[in-house]
Amino acid sequence: AGFTVADPLALALLEACRAVRDADLALLVLEVHRRVGAGVASAKVLVAVCGVLAHCDLAEATCDFFEREMAPRGVLPAAALTGFLLKFAAKLGKTDLAQRLSDHAGVLKSSSSNSTASMGGASDIQRHATMIKAYIKDRDLNSAARVFNSLKASGERMTPMIYNCFLDACVQCGEFDRATAHFQEMKELNLVDVVGFNTLLKAHLARGQTEEAGRLVKEMAARGLQANKVTYNELLHARVMAKDRQGIWNLVDEMQRSGVRPNSITCSILLKSLTANSNTSDVRRVIGLIEEIEEDIDEVLFSSVIEGCIRMKQLDLLSNLMKRYRSKGGFVKLSAPTYGSMIKAYGQAGDVVRVNELWQEMQEQGVQPTSVTLGCLTEALVANGQAEEAWQLVHQQLENEERRECINTVIYSTVLKGFAVTRRIDKVFVVYNEMRAKGIACNTITYNTMLDACAKCCAMSRASELLEDMAASCVEPDIITYSTIVKGYCVEGDVDRAFKVLEDMKSD
Repeated sequence: AGFTVADPLALALLEACRAVRDADLALLVLEVHRRVGAGVASAKVLVAVCGVLAHCDLAEATCDFFEREMAPRGVLPAAALTGFLLKFAAKLGKTDLAQRLSDHAGVLKSSSSNSTASMGGASDIQRHATMIKAYIKDRDLNSAARVFNSLKASGERMTPMIYNCFLDACVQCGEFDRATAHFQEMKELNLVDVVGFNTLLKAHLARGQTEEAGRLVKEMAARGLQANKVTYNELLHARVMAKDRQGIWNLVDEMQRSGVRPNSITCSILLKSLTANSNTSDVRRVIGLIEEIEEDIDEVLFSSVIEGCIRMKQLDLLSNLMKRYRSKGGFVKLSAPTYGSMIKAYGQAGDVVRVNELWQEMQEQGVQPTSVTLGCLTEALVANGQAEEAWQLVHQQLENEERRECINTVIYSTVLKGFAVTRRIDKVFVVYNEMRAKGIACNTITYNTMLDACAKCCAMSRASELLEDMAASCVEPDIITYSTIVKGYCVEGDVDRAFKVLEDMKSD
C-alpha cells in the first residue's frame, strides 16, 4: 500500500529490463507507472520502454509501441532509437513509418554537429539504404530510385554499398535492363565489388543466361576480384538445375583450387543433385564435403541430408551419418518436422525399429511433437501392421495435457484404417465411438474407412447406421462411399441392395 513508481524508479527498473532483455517486465513497469500518473506515462518512460523492446530485437512490437504510444503524443526518439526503428520498419515493409523516421533522422542530423555519432553509426548512406530496402518490400522501384537519386544529389560521398543496394532493388523488381545500366555506371565510377558482381550474376542465371554469367565471372577476375562462396554457390545451383553433372564437379574442383572452402549452402545445393541413380562416387564425395565444412552442421543442412538420403533410398547411410555427426558433438537439436520426415521415410522402408528409436530420441531430446509428427508416426506404425501399437500411442498422447490437442481426425482415421485392414471390426467401432465421444470430427475419409471395414468383414448390417451418422454430421458421401457400399453388398451376395444403392446414387 502506498507504493509508487515515479520517473526515477521507473527509469532505473527499465534500465535493468534492458540489461536482462526482459520485454514483458518492461511492459509491466509501464503499467504500474501509469497508475501513478493517472494513466499517463511520461515521455522519458515511453522512450525507455521502446528502447527495451528494440534491445530485445522485437521488431513488430517496437514499431507498434512507437505508433500506438509515442507518435500520437508527439514523443520522438533520439538518434540511436530512431536507427533501430528505421531498420525495423524497413524490415517489416512499413514504408510510411520508415519514411517518417527517415525524415526525423534527417532533422536530427541537421541539428547536430556530430551526426554520425548521434545516429549510433547509422550514417546518411545507411539511412538511405534502409529506405531503399523498405520500398523494395513493396516492389516500389520508383520510390527507391528517388531515395537513391536524392542521396546522389546531396553531395554525399557514394559508396559501393549504396550502389549495390539499388542494384539489388532493380534485380528484385525484375528491371533487368535498368540493373545492367546501373551496373555499367558502377564500373565507370569504379564502385563495383564482388557483391555487385554476384547480384548481377544471380540475375543472369535466373534468366538462364549462362554464357553472360560466364563472361561476368571472367570480367570479375580480370578486375582482380576473387570469386567467393556466394559466387560459386550461385553457379553450382545453376549447374544442378541443368543436371550438368560434369559441370558441377568442374566447379567444385575450381572452387577448391581457388582456396574457397564449401559451406553448408554449397553442400545443400550439391545434395539436390543426388538421386537414386547417382554414382556412388558422387554420393561419397558430397558426404566428404559435408564432413569437411568448418561450421557446425545446422538443421537446414541436415534436412537436406535427410531429403537426399530419402531420395536416393539410402536410409542406412542416413543412420550412419546421424551416429557419426552426433559422436562429434555440437550437433544441433532437430525440430519436430525434421523428425517427422525421418519417421515417415523409415516407416515407408518398413524399418519399425528405427521409427521407434527416432520417437524415443525425440522424447529424450525434449522435442515436442506436432500433430503432423504424430500423424507420421501413426502412419508408420499402421503401415507396418502395428495398429494396436498406434492405438496405444494415441491414448498415451491423450493422457498428456500438452499433446492431447495434437490428436486429430487424420490420426484417428489412420488408426481406423489399421484395424480395418486387419479386419478387426470390433476395434474399428471402438475407435469410431471414441472419436465421437471426444468430439473429434469425422470426415468423408473416416466414414469411407469404416464402410470399407464393414465390407471386408461382411458387416454391412451396420452400414445404414454409418450413413445416418454421416447425414447427421453433414458429411457428404462421394463416389468412393457408394462404390464401397456396393462392393460390400455384393460380397455378402445381396445384389438387389447393391443395385438399390446404385439407383439412389443416380438420383442423388
